Amino acid sequence: WEWPQELGFGEILQYCIAIALCAFSFWAKSDAHRVIGDYAWYWGDFFFLMDQDLTFDGIFQMFPHPMYTVGYTFFYGSALLTRSYTVLFVSLVAHFCQLA
Repeated sequence: WEWPQELGFGEILQYCIAIALCAFSFWAKSDAHRVIGDYAWYWGDFFFLMDQDLTFDGIFQMFPHPMYTVGYTFFYGSALLTRSYTVLFVSLVAHFCQLA
């Protein structure tokens, strides 16, 4: 990666969107962790049955599975930061593998 020769409006907008996507991804994952706590974050509720209601608070109000959908927007932010189609295609494949 190297700095562009000319830094115009398009490049600045691209970098701002990339940083916003990475920041949004960090917020989505940290808010999901805040809402469900350590026990569910580390799949404790999957291995040990607990009588507990579903949580619809924080980011879970907007997205049903935020860690697997919007939580991976840093993939696309990194593709914009690097300005690389290779990173974009790897990001798409990785995200689809996560959802499959």
